[in-house]
Amino acid sequence: MPLRDLRRLTRPRTGAGGTTPPVLAAVLREAIVTGVLQAGEELNQVLLARQFGVSRVPVREAIRLLEAEGLVVSPPHRRSVVSALTPEVLGEIYEVRVRLEGLLLGAAVPRLGPEDLAEADALVAAMSRLRDHREWLRLNDRFHDALYRAAGKPFVSALVRQLRQQVQRYVWLSGRALYRAAEANAEHRRILEACRAGDVPRARRELRRHLLATYRGLRQALRSTPSGRRRAISPDRLGTVPPDRP
Repeated sequence: MPLRDLRRLTRPRTGAGGTTPPVLAAVLREAIVTGVLQAGEELNQVLLARQFGVSRVPVREAIRLLEAEGLVVSPPHRRSVVSALTPEVLGEIYEVRVRLEGLLLGAAVPRLGPEDLAEADALVAAMSRLRDHREWLRLNDRFHDALYRAAGKPFVSALVRQLRQQVQRYVWLSGRALYRAAEANAEHRRILEACRAGDVPRARRELRRHLLATYRGLRQALRSTPSGRRRAISPDRLGTVPPDRP
């Protein structure tokens, strides 16, 4: 990464905790997810430390945190680089997301209160008025989080957010190629209607359809790139929504 390119990164705020590894990791994570740092780009610890005004130690620890999240890989005897997403890994991610997010929504539906539903409804309305792709994606995350929060499963929710970050950068970079806002807004409304009705099986079916529609778009986007012209996992391999258990 040339030194001049580091200007693209947001320098963390100084002050208490301003240069700790989690804070630096958050800055780098945002840069990766939003496409400032792209797949295959090197993370030079010396240059990053100079940009952030810190020693190499917190930078190294921040990179290790991102390795654990799958956003960075560190080959032996080589510099760390931003990880790339293959069609095979994309399929695995969505296979897990369908199950985990279905688990969260199934647990949340019976617990959703009027305030939760009102918040989700307001987010759907706001998304329907947006024309900015990236702002729409931010509200999309908030919509899903607003529904899953009632599940009371913070560990599973954290896993879902981590998996979402793995693919979010490709959604951002694909721009209007994956800007299926009208379709996704309609899918959100159907999910919300099922939640409001307290219909867990229907809510999970609608969620699965919604996730797989995005997966198909991402799979096509990866196929159109030289590194993505490999065997992609069919949506059929992602299985069906597991039956609800009493």
